[in-house]
Amino acid sequence: MMDDGRNQHGGDQDIGRLLNLVEIPECQSLIQPIIDHLPCGVTLFDQSLNMVACNGVFRRLLDIPDELFAAGLPSLKKLATFDAGRGEYGLGNPEELAEQVVLRAKAMEPHQFERVRPDGTILEIDERPLPNGGFVTLYMDITERRALVERSRDLEALNLELTDTVAALAASNAELHAAREELEHLAQRDGLTGAWTRRRIEETAQQEMLRKARYGHPVSLLFIDLDHFKRVNDTHGHAVGDDVLKAFCKIARKCMRSTDLLGRWGGEEFVILMPNSGVMIASLLAERIRKATMAHEFPVVGRVTTSLGVAECREEEIWESWLARSDAALYAAKAGGRNQVIKDAAHPGETGEAELLDLSYMRLGWRKAYESGHSLIDSQHRDLFDLANNLLTSVLGDRPDDEVVPQVESLVADLTKHFHDEEMIFRSVGYAAADEHAETHKSLLDHANNLVESFKQGELSVGELFNYLAYDFIAKHMLSEDRKFFGQILEVHDTAG
Repeated sequence: MMDDGRNQHGGDQDIGRLLNLVEIPECQSLIQPIIDHLPCGVTLFDQSLNMVACNGVFRRLLDIPDELFAAGLPSLKKLATFDAGRGEYGLGNPEELAEQVVLRAKAMEPHQFERVRPDGTILEIDERPLPNGGFVTLYMDITERRALVERSRDLEALNLELTDTVAALAASNAELHAAREELEHLAQRDGLTGAWTRRRIEETAQQEMLRKARYGHPVSLLFIDLDHFKRVNDTHGHAVGDDVLKAFCKIARKCMRSTDLLGRWGGEEFVILMPNSGVMIASLLAERIRKATMAHEFPVVGRVTTSLGVAECREEEIWESWLARSDAALYAAKAGGRNQVIKDAAHPGETGEAELLDLSYMRLGWRKAYESGHSLIDSQHRDLFDLANNLLTSVLGDRPDDEVVPQVESLVADLTKHFHDEEMIFRSVGYAAADEHAETHKSLLDHANNLVESFKQGELSVGELFNYLAYDFIAKHMLSEDRKFFGQILEVHDTAG
């Protein structure tokens, strides 16, 4: 039975969904903490009329002694016999009165009534069947309401909400599992912003680090601070400051992908955990958040800026070290003037991937310094940059896989052609390492094709695939290995001139 405290406790719609979990034995521990916080009495019985759960309010309202629970949760028959024996059901034979209660429950029909207890307390009792058998009963003390006419309005509103709560019990089996996950999440949400708590972020980060260790999946962390936020509180008050924090979280969520997790670290500090993302994608997301925040007009306050630190988890790194690097990057952003993104490379001394980023335009930026001096090679390199940027747009936009597959296949096809043409040019200019370079091309393409197949099979995310193509192909190969023969091409051109 459930109480009409629903108006004062907005979480009752969640409770309605969770009551379905009575059919799942392993979920009993999830139900009890919820009903214990309800202001009404609640009992749950299974289809065998054995009590599954009840809360303290129920036991207090009906003065249930501890002795009745000494052997565990009682059956409905045992509870009804006890109540009948002490006059809860009025005059009559206690055994017959108790049997009537059991028969009514077996009918599994909705039943609502009022009971006047021997001490004069008036209880409103509502029994409703559960979709998979059993029933839920809600008890509410309406003694004071009967004395005060104005409380009738509250009863009407609460009855409406009771209907909504009971309607939620008709959710499907799939919704039951979703409700279980939702319950776990509710305990790990920041009450003000709805962001994940520090504990939730730390737990998820540890899981992602295990995935990285086992499968090599990249994962990055953003550490965010709202610049000069203390001034907001000091000047406009904490209520306005709270509004700024909530508005910032809305902005950040609009910029994030569905797989990213936003957490409140404390005060005006936030973190975003980015699975399947290297420092390149993480930096682009950070810049997107920075720009969106800076462009937003916050009520009362006006403009607010952010400083962001980005760090990709390193091989065999512990959580504390990874967090410290992202925090250090954030500190560098603040020390450098605030309102900027500072990134920490995944490996000490690694700069190739980071230098590709053009944060102003949220894309991989082509630079004149990348040119080889050979028109065909440079043209193909620029085309590959364009294709990679198209794929990057899909990654940041969280596009479905069926839209991404043609982009990936086009990029790999162009890479294959480029490698073939490049090898022909190597040999035409007499490049000594042409054969070795061709073997490198073959190895890269074999690996790329394997990754594409894994992506098509759902075994690899598009973020991971992009991280490989952008970093291994472009940052490490095109802008590193290919440069080794640029000088020889220029010499040939000079001689021909």
